Amino acid sequence: MKTKNLNLLKVLFSIIFIGASVYYVIMNWAIFSAIGNISIVILFCLIGYAFVSLIFVALTFKYQMKLFNINLKFKEWFGLTITNTMYNYILPARSGFVARAIYMKNKYSFDYSKYISFVSGAFIISFLTAAFLAFVIQIIKYAIYRTLDNELFFISLTLLVVTFACFIVLWKTKQVTIETKWVRLNKILNNIIAGFLQFKSSPILLLKVVIINFITIIALALRLYFSFIVINIDVHFGDVVLIQAILTFSIIISFTPGNLGVKEGVITIMGMIIGIPPQDAILAAAIDRTISMINIFLFGLIYHFVLLQEMNAYKKK
Repeated sequence: MKTKNLNLLKVLFSIIFIGASVYYVIMNWAIFSAIGNISIVILFCLIGYAFVSLIFVALTFKYQMKLFNINLKFKEWFGLTITNTMYNYILPARSGFVARAIYMKNKYSFDYSKYISFVSGAFIISFLTAAFLAFVIQIIKYAIYRTLDNELFFISLTLLVVTFACFIVLWKTKQVTIETKWVRLNKILNNIIAGFLQFKSSPILLLKVVIINFITIIALALRLYFSFIVINIDVHFGDVVLIQAILTFSIIISFTPGNLGVKEGVITIMGMIIGIPPQDAILAAAIDRTISMINIFLFGLIYHFVLLQEMNAYKKK
């Protein structure tokens, strides 16, 4: 019953967010019409680079699966990632993760409980990487310009301290039991610990995953940076990397399809702190979202059928 109410609440929030977003676009159509002024050549370049950035996102999944001695083909590690993202746009409650789990279970006998543990551990590694990068950007910015945004420094430092503390606790913990009325808490915590232990068991692969996480954040930041540039908004690339790093944590409060509204909200708030007018930040976020969705739905639909055919062929063996 609680799960049903939670899903209903997520749907309600999604409707409110989408409705508010549509209303904002209508009321500020003069601003968003600037997207139509982007030349076709530049638009195709942006879409092409967005595809490259998605490959980096998918590479993380490829190397994560190597922890379990599963060597995925390109159509699997890229296809599963892109279809997973597409499903998150059109299905409730981040169902893309479920779809990917079903494929891994049927094709590679990868247990659902192990998959949940893996996802939990992957998030911890991703959060720590993003927090460290955000903090380093602040230090570099201070070393070069001798200026420091107090709000951003506090946010970066807090995220780094919290995620590093979680990292240390997980590194030294094998199992936990907490006396609580919420019986699922122990299961959730132990799933996170089990997933993290998989990464801990292979330091070399862990290092590769961390490096790819860094590269992915940079690649996605470059895509957002290009979105600012094409509409003639002057912004430092380091600031955009910082925004993208902190965006990694938005998945924690992701209750709308494809993180719609949440991502744009974070970009807008972070942009305002840096000094970017909110209408400019929202416009750049809208361009970034648009070129990303073109790739996601184009290749998502293609790989939906490719992987479906792969599953049917495997079942016939």
